[in-house]
Amino acid sequence: ADIYHELSVNHLKNGNYSESFRYMFKAVEKDPKEYAGYFGWTLLYYYRDYQKALEYLQLYDEFTPNFSDFPSGENINYLYGIAHMQLGNSEKALEEFNTYIDAETAIDAESFIDLAAFVHKGRIYEKLGRTSEAVRAYEKALELNERCVEAYYFLADVEFRTNQVEQAAIHIEKAESLYANFRARDAYVELFHEIYPEQIKSLKELIFAESGNEWNQIDLSDMCELNENSMNF
Repeated sequence: ADIYHELSVNHLKNGNYSESFRYMFKAVEKDPKEYAGYFGWTLLYYYRDYQKALEYLQLYDEFTPNFSDFPSGENINYLYGIAHMQLGNSEKALEEFNTYIDAETAIDAESFIDLAAFVHKGRIYEKLGRTSEAVRAYEKALELNERCVEAYYFLADVEFRTNQVEQAAIHIEKAESLYANFRARDAYVELFHEIYPEQIKSLKELIFAESGNEWNQIDLSDMCELNENSMNF
């Protein structure tokens, strides 16, 4: 099983997905307790087969009942949440993300929570029309890490769409200034709700067009400082 796993990983990193799948399937057949979790993780991120990902993650989880598993270093409930989010099971996704967040908070490990969990929650709340809860999710991400590019971007988007143009301008500037060094990214796959420069540029243009003001960079920097001092994260 170990050899099949190693071959699968090598093919996966080289973009040979069909070969990687074949070898990983063999590894799981021989040792599901060891490799079902990793297979579920790759099905989620690389193959985007969310239903199959759930099946293999659940198979892995069943070997250790009443224990929080971490396939490939990520909490099992967080991974369940992503799969359900992508399948359109919004309430179930929120339940799984909250289970993950609550478990980490209960052991005083809130600072180790993947900020993407809050971003994903925010996006789901937006989809459900629960805008105030979406805003709270993004603000929670920023409470834990004030350099969360994705939270700033989606917060600016919500504010723009709810006619809070001045706040939207401040937050899109923050997203843009932090993007190069602090955006969420992966060398091999596109992340869920990953943000690209074109998105920031497009939203910024819309916000500034709506504002009707020709704010310069210095003015906006001053506004950001004032805003940071007044925010109660």
